[in-house]
Amino acid sequence: MIKLFKSINDQFPKKNRLSGYHIESLSIEAFKINQTFSKTVKDTLQKFCQHSRAVVLSLIKDSTGQSLHVDDYLSGKDSGNRKRISNNFRILAKKINNASSIDDWKDIIGK
Repeated sequence: MIKLFKSINDQFPKKNRLSGYHIESLSIEAFKINQTFSKTVKDTLQKFCQHSRAVVLSLIKDSTGQSLHVDDYLSGKDSGNRKRISNNFRILAKKINNASSIDDWKDIIGK
C-alpha cells in the first residue's frame, strides 16, 4: 500500500506531495490501531486516505529521533499547507470510491 500510495503521490503537483517518510509514518498510524486489514487494495487505500485526512492536520512526532517531527515541512498544526493536503486526501478518497474501471485507476495511480 505504501508503494502504491507513493506512486499516487507522484501524480500530485509538487506543492501537494508528501515526503516518502511522511507517507510511511501516516501508514503506521493508520494501520497500527486496527489489526484487521481490508482484503482489497481499494478498501485499504480508502482507509488510509480517510485516516490521513484528519491526522495530516497535526504534527507527527518522529519516532526514530532523526528530527522532532516527520512533517515540519508543512508548517504548524492546521496550517494552510496541512488543510490543502487534507482536502487532497478527501478528493482522492472520493475518486477511489468511485473508481470502477481500469481507466479510473490509471487516472489515480498514473500511467
